[in-house]
Amino acid sequence: MFFIFCLSPTLFGLGAVAMAGANRHVPACTRRNRWVKFWSYFTVVHIVALTILAGSKTFAGLIIIVIVLGGLELHSVCRRRLLPRPDFAQGQPLYSASQRATRIFPYLWLCALGFATLKFALTVSTQEVIFVYLLVAAMDGFSQLTGQLFGRHKIAPKISPNKTVEGTFGGILATVLLGIGLHWMVNTSPVLAAIYAICIALAAFVGDLTASFVKRVNGVKDFGNLLPGQGGILDRFDSLLMAASVYWISSQFIFG
Repeated sequence: MFFIFCLSPTLFGLGAVAMAGANRHVPACTRRNRWVKFWSYFTVVHIVALTILAGSKTFAGLIIIVIVLGGLELHSVCRRRLLPRPDFAQGQPLYSASQRATRIFPYLWLCALGFATLKFALTVSTQEVIFVYLLVAAMDGFSQLTGQLFGRHKIAPKISPNKTVEGTFGGILATVLLGIGLHWMVNTSPVLAAIYAICIALAAFVGDLTASFVKRVNGVKDFGNLLPGQGGILDRFDSLLMAASVYWISSQFIFG
């Protein structure tokens, strides 16, 4: 309830102010699309937060829905791109080795992240789940906002053209500050919470970049259009799947 009544108004209030500043000199259609994405993100964040508060099984159910719908999106995207090799002849493989790797990798990626995130949902305490999710949400939201305000240098132009160095560091900074402020949720010191926050932010960034790589290889901008302004299910949850997986693996096999 602390998130619903205290933290959410503060974070989204700051985000709305930053959004208004970023929208001052952009066309009306761009401004409208950004606000649609902002309020869609607001809705998704609160739905996920409520499922976490409802208990581990409810949150695990949401993750299963994400994996199933994300798998359908992934299959729809990947099957469009896979074409027989041009030099196909009798007795030769129908697809080249690179085509087979491109086809298999996204499914292995989603299965691995889905399994680890389910374990995260069912074995980690509710406060830890909320802590990780809030940091992922901060990374996603503030990296976009700071990128819109100050972004000048592309960080991975061939994979994700909209990501900037300034936006990424702005998202990491916001995540670290939030992690320090919420250190009591995971019963640790502010310094250790800051380290956790950096790891979670980097994992979220890598998850988003990996999803962007899969999309670019298959020649699409988004995995789907289910969420207004957000794209598909995987477009919205790729960061969480990676960050939750990294947190669960580290808690079980490194610190556990």
